[in-house]
Amino acid sequence: MTTPPAQTCKPPRPSVLVVDDDQFAHTCLSRLLSSKYEVTVAESGPEALSLLGTAKPDLILIEADLPGIDGYETCRRIREQSNVPIIFVSGSDQVEALLQAFDSGGDDYVTKPFNDRVLARKVDLAIEVGTERKRLLLERAQEKALTHTLLSAMGESAMLLKFMKDILKCNDFHSLTSKITETVAEFGLHCCVQIRHEFLTLTHATRGEATPMEISVMNHVLKMGRIVQFKKRMAVNFDNLSIVIMNMPEDEEQCGRIRDNLVILCDGAQALVDYIGKQFSALHEKEDIMGESAKAHDCLVELKELQLNYQTSIQVLLHDFINHVETEYQAMDLVADQEHRISSLMGKIVGKMFDVFHENGQEFSLKTDEIMAILIPDRGNAVELF
Repeated sequence: MTTPPAQTCKPPRPSVLVVDDDQFAHTCLSRLLSSKYEVTVAESGPEALSLLGTAKPDLILIEADLPGIDGYETCRRIREQSNVPIIFVSGSDQVEALLQAFDSGGDDYVTKPFNDRVLARKVDLAIEVGTERKRLLLERAQEKALTHTLLSAMGESAMLLKFMKDILKCNDFHSLTSKITETVAEFGLHCCVQIRHEFLTLTHATRGEATPMEISVMNHVLKMGRIVQFKKRMAVNFDNLSIVIMNMPEDEEQCGRIRDNLVILCDGAQALVDYIGKQFSALHEKEDIMGESAKAHDCLVELKELQLNYQTSIQVLLHDFINHVETEYQAMDLVADQEHRISSLMGKIVGKMFDVFHENGQEFSLKTDEIMAILIPDRGNAVELF
């Protein structure tokens, strides 16, 4: 007897609540969305509010012009207890209706008659955004709980000591900014960190790459002094390092402790920025020197080739000269003994010239090879600085 395969439980489909007193309208919407979503219909604002707790929709499509409590008031009441995405689907195309929909808490507005594909796509995107928002809220709650647990297990001083120990492992600006934002997050704070150096400016936030708005705030506070606090933001500026805290607490005593801890943190990080910066500058200087050495090496290679070509050309010319003279013996009316003596003399002279060219050429080649070895040493025996 064969065992039937285990059936996997499919995740529940997202649900959509349609609020419209027009039967034709909510029938059309139900048919459009039911293939992908669980659709629930409410024909009035009170009915929608009563279904909100039981149906727990992932999206609400609502008509503005409802009998009794209209769609705008219904939306406002929904917003008091839920941040579910709400799209108005209304027959009015007036700007006032659109603005009133957004003011009451709506996320989008679609005018009847609507394009089925456009509305379906808006529904998909709104549910995706709502799902992502729920996930982020859950993660934020988990992070907050974890932060509270860490702060209970180890004091703020212990976290600072750990930070000072950990940054010794950082060998570049990216790892240092990550370590700073990570440590600040352990204090339950969101921050933006900027490191400035001759060759780059790196701005990083707790959530990742800094946004243009965060960069603008950072550039603004650079000129405002060593420690600046305004509302829930606080900035600490050092020569090559700045930190802006985005969510300072309201408690004065807690703010004071955070301010002191951040100054200590920045002081330690600034020292490492100076060290990494010197290494970075030395690396760039080394690369520049290596680049110039490579150019000089290439010039010497070309010079060796020119020397070899020059030597070969001279040898060819001397051979041609001897051959040309010997062909002229008959025109000179020389006897055999005279021809032999002249040829012997030219042969000795040319031979000595060849010897000189050869010796000088070898010496030139050895010297150029020696210089090239100095400019571009053997990589296998070279000592890397970084």
